[in-house]
Amino acid sequence: MSAHDDDDVDAALRSGREQADAAGKAAEEWGPLDASLFDRSDHASAPLPLDAFPRPVADWLEAAAGGVVDPGMLAVPMLSYTAAAVGNSREIVTPGGTHREPFGIWGALVGASGTRKSGALKILARAVDPICRDIESKMEPLSIWPEPLPDVTPDGNAKPLPGALAWRLQSITVERAAVDAARNGRGLIIEGDELAGVVQAMSKYSDNGGDRPFYLSGYDAARYSYRRQKDNTTLVVPRNALTLVGGIQPERVAVLLMGGPSDGLASRFVYVYPPPVRWTRDTRSEMDATALESWLRRLLSLMPAGAISGIRSPVPVYLNEGAWKRYADWREPYEAVLFASPENRLREWRSKAAGRVLRFAGTLLLLSWASEWPDAPVPDCIDTVSMDGALAIEAWADAHAVAVYESAGLSQTEADTRIVAAFIRDERLPTFNPHHYRKRPGLRPILHDDRKRREAVLERLVDGCLLKPAPSRFGGGAGRMANDYRVNPSVSGAGF
Repeated sequence: MSAHDDDDVDAALRSGREQADAAGKAAEEWGPLDASLFDRSDHASAPLPLDAFPRPVADWLEAAAGGVVDPGMLAVPMLSYTAAAVGNSREIVTPGGTHREPFGIWGALVGASGTRKSGALKILARAVDPICRDIESKMEPLSIWPEPLPDVTPDGNAKPLPGALAWRLQSITVERAAVDAARNGRGLIIEGDELAGVVQAMSKYSDNGGDRPFYLSGYDAARYSYRRQKDNTTLVVPRNALTLVGGIQPERVAVLLMGGPSDGLASRFVYVYPPPVRWTRDTRSEMDATALESWLRRLLSLMPAGAISGIRSPVPVYLNEGAWKRYADWREPYEAVLFASPENRLREWRSKAAGRVLRFAGTLLLLSWASEWPDAPVPDCIDTVSMDGALAIEAWADAHAVAVYESAGLSQTEADTRIVAAFIRDERLPTFNPHHYRKRPGLRPILHDDRKRREAVLERLVDGCLLKPAPSRFGGGAGRMANDYRVNPSVSGAGF
């Protein structure tokens, strides 16, 4: 070993001793730093299994994310839109015809303000908006009913409302949604940049959530009858296929989806709750928005089987022997563990895993056809590749659901405190004044908009030995006191 190497070793040892001495002094002065302040286990660390998707789709997700958005934030709404494009044209049938599962994947992008939930939806919109414009102008076929559209629904007696045919709705009433669902027959996608608004609208005209049954029935593409009060007529939707997708903040999940008695609304969503992606100077990879658009158009071209009693029935999609074996081998032990687990909201979410896996598998199968073999016949049998992909996505979704349900159990103050503590640590701040950072994305609701909320967080950070009040005069002279805090120097050490 050279003399130069010896000097490097000595310097490293001295640095280690100095850090240890500083940490010891900080512990004596400050008290033990509460490690739970930095517990970000509320986010799911599981990365999206890109190998579960058809190769062109995986490449598209990676390119679209481009290091700016977590790929899962794109994958969930992409699956929602592709399943909704299939809609009532297909349904999955298990061996023996004992169970039929519709296509439909509800998606919830969970994250605090500033975590690019809206950005992910805008990326999808570049492919979806042109399709919606063509549908509204009747350039793109949507309805699975014979053209021209009748003045009345196939088995109802209510005249449809005027207006263009729609596939995606962003501003809704139950009457509008029911009419459009009856008219196009394929189903609807209801997108909310903030899902909170969609959920609140379910109770807009009824304090007890009187409209929620309409949305709940839409998950299973069930028959739904809607009575109009103004003219006392009934509108019947033979297969009310609805897909809900949008962003929502963690605290709103707890209040809107999981608060109050359980009706199964929260358990219908596939959640994605990744850690925030830190912005870098790297440019986004080139994304071909027309690729996803072309896949969706192919799926929207799928038609159902012939009419039965005036209503077209979905074409069945079966499972081949290998796919059924994979599914059964997974489901039997999964449900044995599930039924032995305590009853809670997470168990309720997991109870829908069996149907969710079938929906994932069917969607992956037809997405593979649309993206890889568009000229081949439409597949009618789920294979082992699609089933394996579905099981991988379900395992990933389970990790994110656990994170969401655990986060929903945190108090508002604890959730806010962890956000601010992580910011102080990541910015390596020696001092902290909440006034200086009150307009930072993600911090404004905590540090600016609500004084009581801000004070509760500061009190918790002081109690946890991260901050110490260090008031000083503005400008160093006479005047009112600045709300300054010293930051515990040990926060920069390993482990935090």
